[in-house]
Amino acid sequence: MRSVPLGYFFSRISLNCFWLTFPVTEMITTLAGVVFYRQFMKKETRKNKNI
Repeated sequence: MRSVPLGYFFSRISLNCFWLTFPVTEMITTLAGVVFYRQFMKKETRKNKNI
């Protein structure tokens, strides 16, 4: 899968929208981190219950 920077898409809309790239990217990264953390914690709690 090829990734295309959000800045390119926002710059095509308008230059003012380009500045939304940073906050939108931070939100996406934070949400992905929360999802991965929750999956990890579910596995850890299952593993600790079996001990």
